[in-house]
Amino acid sequence: MPAKSSFHLRHFFCATMALTAAGLWLSACAPPVENHAANNTASNAVGKGIPPVKNLAPAVKPKAKGTTFTLFVPNDQALLSLQTVRDTSTPSGATYEQKAKRVLELLWKKLEFLPPQTRLLEPPQKTESGVVRVNLSKEFLKLDSQNETPVALTLDAISKTLGALESKNGKPVLSAKVRFLVEGKTIRSMSEFALDEAWQASEKEDDETDAKPENKTPGDQNSNNATSNNATTNNATSEDKPGGGV
Repeated sequence: MPAKSSFHLRHFFCATMALTAAGLWLSACAPPVENHAANNTASNAVGKGIPPVKNLAPAVKPKAKGTTFTLFVPNDQALLSLQTVRDTSTPSGATYEQKAKRVLELLWKKLEFLPPQTRLLEPPQKTESGVVRVNLSKEFLKLDSQNETPVALTLDAISKTLGALESKNGKPVLSAKVRFLVEGKTIRSMSEFALDEAWQASEKEDDETDAKPENKTPGDQNSNNATSNNATTNNATSEDKPGGGV
């Protein structure tokens, strides 16, 4: 091969190697190429009203308003069944008198033995000694015309329902001491039960409780201590002094 041709080949080979090395160096130093197509797609999505995806925290449910009441309602087995009712009209911060009035209004609709037209004449009041005064209209006296069981169930239902409004030492009170009044006068007795002292249902923790009150009238109706049914008196005791609300 002539010397001139060999020179040209060597020159061409060196030039090719130099260009290859330069290309590799430029590739290593060049910045990354952005995906303009993807960016354009995201921009177009926002522009068309499609919001970008965000990590949303789970929604927090608002607290239920009102007060949950516990009612003790007579059933077909002559027992008291426990029922809970959510009342949105009574704020959680209501006074004892407000809650007691409302819970008895709810209970009234479920007491089948309660004489029709029986009304609360004023909100129940808790006295200094812890007795709850419940002042009722004269229709309540018609309850006395029924036998012992309906009377005991009705009185116990009221006592336990009012007791459920309170707690003692962190535990719910199972029954309240209730002084029943008719138009402001104490009821001395009803059926075979003495009501001249505060009535309190037997304290049982079962959901269903039987009505077995302990304050019956003495067996000797002819004694001086015996009282007639439906009798009322104006005699007030220390329990009748209104006390503060809970």
